Amino acid sequence: MAGRFLRLPIEVENQGGESCQLTNVEVVIRRGREEIRHLTPPAPQQAYLLEAGKTHSYTLKIQLVDEQQQPIAAKRYQCDVEQMVVEEDLDRSHLKLTTELEVRSSQDYTGIVTIDFGTRATAAAFYPQDNTEQRAISLPFSEKDSCLPTAIAYYLDEEDQLQYDIGYDAITLLDSGKFSDLVYLDNLKWRLDESEPVLLPDDSERTWEDIAVD
Repeated sequence: MAGRFLRLPIEVENQGGESCQLTNVEVVIRRGREEIRHLTPPAPQQAYLLEAGKTHSYTLKIQLVDEQQQPIAAKRYQCDVEQMVVEEDLDRSHLKLTTELEVRSSQDYTGIVTIDFGTRATAAAFYPQDNTEQRAISLPFSEKDSCLPTAIAYYLDEEDQLQYDIGYDAITLLDSGKFSDLVYLDNLKWRLDESEPVLLPDDSERTWEDIAVD
């Protein structure tokens, strides 16, 4: 299980009349009252500004290890997520959620993974070698959608390091309007034959083939 990560989708609706800002997100993985992992990752860039009257979605990436950096055992846990905001007078009880987390033992799979790199959306499927039903198994990208928008957004973080988000996270980042130098790209499939590279926010250049690999 070494190197396994949890991708936890978070959705928050700002029902107030004013925008607010996330500073970080506090995450506790526990089993009953026993605390397994406590961490405070920075808020994802696409969720930094929560505009009034809008619903915002982002994804937390959490490594499944305990405080001693050992892999978490295959059991059921509770995962508490509390979103920390700049505003001090906000009712924080509405910014905390708890979800059930089941960690399963890693398994060896033998088969073929296929990726449909589409113009607007991308999908993936797995075909087990011992599949007697002769049917591929869809590999969903989230609980809500089996496809992912074929889009990518490049930006510079607070340390001026080049970062990127893909799919729905890229679209959310574009809609937030936070980064003036954001480079958002979609319809990648139709642009793979273009020879002119793309200029990114850190002034580096990248070919369309390398962007598709990202």
